[in-house]
Amino acid sequence: MKTFKQLLWSCVAATALFISACATSGNVVQNGNRANYPEEKLGWHLGSQAYTFRLFTFEEALNKIDSAGLRYVEAFPGQKIGAGSTEAMTYELSQEGRALVKKMLKDKGITVWAYGVVGAKDEAEWEKVFQFAKDLGIKVGSYRKFGG
Repeated sequence: MKTFKQLLWSCVAATALFISACATSGNVVQNGNRANYPEEKLGWHLGSQAYTFRLFTFEEALNKIDSAGLRYVEAFPGQKIGAGSTEAMTYELSQEGRALVKKMLKDKGITVWAYGVVGAKDEAEWEKVFQFAKDLGIKVGSYRKFGG
C-alpha cells in the first residue's frame, strides 16, 4: 500500500509540475499564427501526457495529441516509439531512435515539454538521463531516487 501511495503522489506531483511549467512559461508563436492557440495569450502551453495513450505507440500518441490541437507532450519511460522502430522512449534510446523521435515531433509541430517519472541507480546513469533530456530539449523532468 505504501508503494501505491508513493506512486499516486508521484503522479499527482508530476501532473501539477507539468501544468505549472506550461502555465508559467514564456510566449511562443506556433506555426507562425498566434490565433491558432488563444491560450498562449495567457502564457499557457497546453499539452497532454503521453501516458494517457500508454496503450499506443509514441507515434500514435502524437497523432492523437495533434488531432486535439495540442502542441506539447510529457513523454514517459517505456512507451514504444512506433514508426517502424522497436525501441522504447528511455534514456537508452539510440541516436537513430532520438533522430526519429525528433522528426516525428517536428513533423507534428509538437514539443516534448516534460519527461518522467524516471530514476537512476548511480551518478553515471543520472548523466545518461540528463543527456537524454538535453538531446530532446526536454524542459521539465520528474525524477525519483531508487530505494527511498
